[in-house]
Amino acid sequence: MSRETLIKNSSVDAAATMKRLGINHNLKADDVKRFWGTIEAPVRISETRIFHDFSFGAFSYVSGGFLYHTHVGRYCSLSNGLHIGQGNHPVDWLSTHPFQYQNLKFHVGDQFIDRELYEEDVEATRPDLREGVPKPKSTHIGNDVWLGHGVVAMNDIRIGDGCVIGSSSVVTKNMEPYSIAVGNPARVIRKRFDDAVIERLLELKWWNFAPWQLRHIDFNKIDTAISQIEEMRGNRVPEYQPQVVTIAR
Repeated sequence: MSRETLIKNSSVDAAATMKRLGINHNLKADDVKRFWGTIEAPVRISETRIFHDFSFGAFSYVSGGFLYHTHVGRYCSLSNGLHIGQGNHPVDWLSTHPFQYQNLKFHVGDQFIDRELYEEDVEATRPDLREGVPKPKSTHIGNDVWLGHGVVAMNDIRIGDGCVIGSSSVVTKNMEPYSIAVGNPARVIRKRFDDAVIERLLELKWWNFAPWQLRHIDFNKIDTAISQIEEMRGNRVPEYQPQVVTIAR
């Protein structure tokens, strides 16, 4: 069986196919149509709305929220109530409302009294004005990142490998690897390890192995764990090649 699979996000069975390939989710067909990108199986995606470009690394999970233009590494633990990567509205125009530059999205019923005017107005929308709206850039979340409940992260930032972001924090700038940050705006209160340990971890990239390759590791003894993974590297243990599912438009 191939380790790479292509799925059209508009396919009627896209959601079901994703499940069969190791993507545990509760997305509906219309939800899948809203995003495109790559997912490495296995992962778990629960109670989450995903929009635009997206990627999700193997053995990561998200428990709920909104992800816009978001790219997530492996072994990430993303809690619920998240709001990641949404773009901004213009603040120096007549209004901050998007009616000025994109089609209205209010799905009016057949008994809406101004339905005809509404439908005519949809045709009159000024998409040319959209060029003046700042385009959101992608938000990148590294490997082995833990986001607590209710974290908000702005678009166009990077949360480094090994970071921990406390509940209800608002991340407005890049976070260095293995930082622990809390607050609004989020500020670093300490690092998970000293600089020498962090340097070794970043060089090892242990997340490129599967759990079943790491069961002999003394996880709760960081120096021993690093030495054991260095030994794996020295013995040229092959990195895990996950099944990759490409969701295409």
